Amino acid sequence: MIKKTSVFIFCIFMFFVFQSPRISGAAVDNVQPVGVIEHMVNSVLAVLKDTSMGKMEKREKIRSIVFEYFDFKEMARRILGMNWRSLTENQQKEFVHVFSRLLEASYSCKLDTYSNETVTFGRQIIRGRYAMVFTLIHTSTADIPLNYKLINKKNGWYVYDIKIEGVSLVSSYRTSYNEIIRKEGFDKLVKEIRKKIDGISCAPAEKQRGTGEGSVPRTQG
Repeated sequence: MIKKTSVFIFCIFMFFVFQSPRISGAAVDNVQPVGVIEHMVNSVLAVLKDTSMGKMEKREKIRSIVFEYFDFKEMARRILGMNWRSLTENQQKEFVHVFSRLLEASYSCKLDTYSNETVTFGRQIIRGRYAMVFTLIHTSTADIPLNYKLINKKNGWYVYDIKIEGVSLVSSYRTSYNEIIRKEGFDKLVKEIRKKIDGISCAPAEKQRGTGEGSVPRTQG
């Protein structure tokens, strides 16, 4: 699992919302993956440093910035692997929904712990539709590598995995989730995820699904 020392670094970038327009690839460094990540991260850090905003306003603003850059369907598909193919379309949508809620609930409590961390953007590797962008988070005690894996779909680059100190977010969930499905079935997995969300004290209220803009995570492709 992701190391506790890196939880805050990850939480900066994992807030979700459903209404802001994505900045077009052409407007962000000629559709280069590193330009997309740099734009996203700098926008988030600007909000964190803005002393005129309250906590809830910052949370919503950060969610509105970050959500458009993550492909949660791709992330979910990679976590469940072969099991993803055996799910119905409704089950796939349900998993994307509850998993994105879990990520939001797990890290939304950490916003107040920001203390002027900075980010250095390094190299990028592009292989066809896939890319890796390397960044380094500078804290008061350590420099922490955080790398983004992206896929090119339709109108730009989207993040489908994050590696923190070499540990993949997707891989950290894959083994345990697929083991639950193998032993107890998909419904048990969803039940366990919902139970975990309910146990997080500052978990945001669940939004109604199927009601249009703002109801469910957007997915690409």
